[in-house]
Amino acid sequence: MTVTMLIIFMLLTLLGVPIAVALGIASLGALWIGGSLDLILLALRFFAAPQSFMLIAVPLFIFVGIIVTEGKASDILFDFADSLCAGTRGGLGYANVLGSMIFGGISGSSTADAAGLGLVEVRAMVARGYPRDWSAACTVASSTLAVVIPPSVIMVIYAVAASQSAVKCLVAGLLPGILITIGLMAQWYIVARKSNWPVSQPFSLRNIFTKLKAAWPLVLLPIVFLAGLLFGFLTPTEGASAIAIYSFILCVFGYRTVKVKQLVRIFVETAKITGSLLFMICTSSLASYIMSRENIPVVFTEWILSLTQSPVVILIFINIFLLILGCLMEGIVIVLLTTPVFLPLFVKIGIDPIHAGVIMITTLAIGLITPPVGVCLFATSVATEIPMEEILRVMPSFLLFLFITLVMINAFPFISLALPALIK
Repeated sequence: MTVTMLIIFMLLTLLGVPIAVALGIASLGALWIGGSLDLILLALRFFAAPQSFMLIAVPLFIFVGIIVTEGKASDILFDFADSLCAGTRGGLGYANVLGSMIFGGISGSSTADAAGLGLVEVRAMVARGYPRDWSAACTVASSTLAVVIPPSVIMVIYAVAASQSAVKCLVAGLLPGILITIGLMAQWYIVARKSNWPVSQPFSLRNIFTKLKAAWPLVLLPIVFLAGLLFGFLTPTEGASAIAIYSFILCVFGYRTVKVKQLVRIFVETAKITGSLLFMICTSSLASYIMSRENIPVVFTEWILSLTQSPVVILIFINIFLLILGCLMEGIVIVLLTTPVFLPLFVKIGIDPIHAGVIMITTLAIGLITPPVGVCLFATSVATEIPMEEILRVMPSFLLFLFITLVMINAFPFISLALPALIK
């Protein structure tokens, strides 16, 4: 039935059917063809799938990303990041990466980063004489940070799919996110020196403090959230509730950049995105049911181990497989479908499930910026009106450094597991 499901799913996807719908139809079709269609059982599984308490955090994180973007907080964050990177050659590129790291620590959404903060970053860089292809490519690459740095929506979904602690999964992404930030900055340093791009505004402590006066409520938000998780003051759901209320008060009453009439649109947009994610989770649960019935995770693990016992070779295989899938499908669907299959294999070769989650999410983050799907690549192209082909010309330079950081995350589990080990 699994093979039948995959064939139907691929055919429907090629016909342009939305992935979540295609997955649901393929699952029902495979069960019907296999003579195992029990509608009552499937209905129970379908509606039970999104009932994990941890998933309450997901719409709250989505709401934060939308209201912060609508509230033009991206402008304030980018100005602050720019002041920190002043006095360096190609300084706006560093500000781009740093701003995305901070914004990612608030929104948890790479798409929000690319479409919201990305537009601000590209406009500022082009206005100061940077080539627009490099400006857009830097924005696309730095948007990957939002799915790795906590709070990450996709990391919460991995925690649910893998039955792991959401707190540990979230904080596990912090050091890898910082590593990616350093890697992208190192790449930008090489390109900026080679291209002799302009030195940004003179470095000034007064300017930093001036920008910090406006930005400190935003900068404080991810710090408080992470501290709450690390020291046990907050669960992910409580933390999501806290930052949602905080963001609401800040944008509506603090910065006053969100009007009351905009709130209806923000709530509706949050509901739409949440609904689509929950529908993905429901239809993915049907596919997981079929695979578990046929014992696919065990069969797959035994098959791979019969080919090779080398953890390095197996990790390379998983990474390549996820990279290919990431170019073709939505990352959340991939997590829901592949976690039950890959997790037993990760455990068998001695990879901690938390580390496995970071490997999977980091790999899929690269898929966000690679065609043909490339959600962040597409979002940046549309928002900035820069043709995708123009951005793709210079993307290999960024992809190289992203692959280097991915290899380091694979090779050194300490990067992912140091912070989760502090949580009791």
